[in-house]
Amino acid sequence: MIASGATEADVARNAALVKQRLGFYASTPTYRAVFEHHGLGAVADELHQLSKAGKWREMVELVSDDILATFATVATYDRLGEALAERWGGVLTTMHVDLVAELDAQADVLRALVARLHAA
Repeated sequence: MIASGATEADVARNAALVKQRLGFYASTPTYRAVFEHHGLGAVADELHQLSKAGKWREMVELVSDDILATFATVATYDRLGEALAERWGGVLTTMHVDLVAELDAQADVLRALVARLHAA
């Protein structure tokens, strides 16, 4: 997962969306083993209970920045290539990066990101 944007405010907004997605995944019993592997089994259990109670807004509050960092790369566009390379360089040979349409208008930023990923 990636939380990115042109500015820190964009990153924060997208990080909140990723936290919502992580809260949903963690609340699903099928994914509990993944969260348990990272020492987050109790959080997954609590999120599951909140989901059963329909408390979707409260769930995101349990997904800390540390949990976000465990499952997502968080960086502004100008730092994203480096952040992905630091996290995944030497591990992955192929990566799908789903970028927002606004980057189409920022060809220089997109070129720099792709170049950094290729260098890793």
